[in-house]
Amino acid sequence: MEEEDETNPYHVHIWKSGSLNDFKKDLQVQFFNEKIKGIGDRKEAFICEREITDHEFRPFGIIQRFEALGWEAALKCYDGEKTSMYMDPIQEWMASLEVTWGKSLKNMSLKGYANGKTVIMSGATLKQIAKFDSRPSAGYTYPNADLLFKRPDRHPEWPNMLVELFEPGKGGQMVRDDLKLPVRLMLLFVVQNVMPRRGDKKGIRKWEIPILYSLMTGRLKVSFTHLVMMNIWEARNSKGKKIIPHCRLITALLKKNGVFDMYNKATERDISPFTLKNLSKFKWELSTTERYLKLEQKDTGKKLRALKPDARVLEPGESDEAFSDDNAMGMNDELDEEGENEIDMEAEAGIGMISWVHTEPRGAYITSRGIGDEMAKVIQQARTPDWSDFPGFAQVIYDQNTHHRELNRLESQRIQEMLTSLLDRSGRPTSDTL
Repeated sequence: MEEEDETNPYHVHIWKSGSLNDFKKDLQVQFFNEKIKGIGDRKEAFICEREITDHEFRPFGIIQRFEALGWEAALKCYDGEKTSMYMDPIQEWMASLEVTWGKSLKNMSLKGYANGKTVIMSGATLKQIAKFDSRPSAGYTYPNADLLFKRPDRHPEWPNMLVELFEPGKGGQMVRDDLKLPVRLMLLFVVQNVMPRRGDKKGIRKWEIPILYSLMTGRLKVSFTHLVMMNIWEARNSKGKKIIPHCRLITALLKKNGVFDMYNKATERDISPFTLKNLSKFKWELSTTERYLKLEQKDTGKKLRALKPDARVLEPGESDEAFSDDNAMGMNDELDEEGENEIDMEAEAGIGMISWVHTEPRGAYITSRGIGDEMAKVIQQARTPDWSDFPGFAQVIYDQNTHHRELNRLESQRIQEMLTSLLDRSGRPTSDTL
């Protein structure tokens, strides 16, 4: 909302509320630059993606989940930089942005100016940089700003999202301590590479829930390039969001359009890749055993464990490592000796990556598990129309989730029937005696 300070004899325009895009063009540039200047340390506004090291995070299922959505390009950076960031041209481009929506949200594009050059960001120009949205057959969706940022809880899948992502009975407070541990690890990559932000690191934003749900289950397929552009446009126009997200992707786009020259001043910035070892700065500590990689979340003492890609094959009759030992118990003294604070990525179907997924062929979950005809029918009927487009590991996870939900339902039904039978035998009136 454009307002004037009546106490100022020059009637200076002030941005008090509303979208930056509602102001006159010259004021948009002025107000955006003032917003970034108001942070204090200007470079903190520039959120830079980090490459996610494939071979290190693949055992934990991170890479495969991006691949399942066609988002694998989001795991890399394309600016060619190792330690530098160029703030001035990035900020100039952001401050001058204009949006064109086209006939549908799928045709959205952003146009800005830097060093006298016009630079357009669109699905097409981003795909000239990398193979974003690599699975068009998945049928990507393009949510509007209201559904994406303001009211994602109106999505019909919202209750299921909370169940999938949070520990049982949690989710009301929207804090990361309540997330299932594999989801908490995924959130680290989401807030850096998918929907970058700064600020409260303990809380979860509502718009992160559908994104996490997409990555953890493969059931929602949102266009990554659409998320990038919507996030950039929202960050520019919101007075409260004092950030410039996706700086390395913006840099790659500016470079491709010949924006940079010898006079551009570089700023040093830690943009080193994510590795298992440097996760310690994000409160995840790596440890290893002969066969397993383990990541301990330092706030909770809980661990994720994944089989090493080069782990030797066990000899016939040889026992695998115990699920827990003194070190694996972490900081929670109340847990019993079964190692309940250590999540085995082989056993957590639909949450962590499971080792047998790598070797089972497509659709092999039913046949390889010896599942009966009735259960097989339930699993097959639960498959979505695009299930056949899923990569093999995602098909397995989807079917196993269905299997476990049906087992839980049958167990609840069995317990209820048993209780009813006990009550009937104890003399409770039945429908036949009423």
